Amino acid sequence: MQDNDKTFNFEKAMEEIESIVTAIEGGELGLDESIKQYERGCRLIRQCQTFLERKNQQLEEISTREAGQVQSTNEKSNPPEQEPDDAPL
Repeated sequence: MQDNDKTFNFEKAMEEIESIVTAIEGGELGLDESIKQYERGCRLIRQCQTFLERKNQQLEEISTREAGQVQSTNEKSNPPEQEPDDAPL
């Protein structure tokens, strides 16, 4: 779904899921239509979960990358101090 991340609209999918739940719980649909909508809701939920997993992975990658850059910057600007016993003679 990575290519679909650009076209997948998480918010609209959530709205549709909420609409499906409301319609099924409200008894607005017949049995056959309820089953079809339930199936549609399950597909949307899986798509949302996959989408969120990918976004979470992106956040972890960014955090790891940024943490590495911060650590690298700190190492350059603050070299480790030498202990008196390790000081050159």
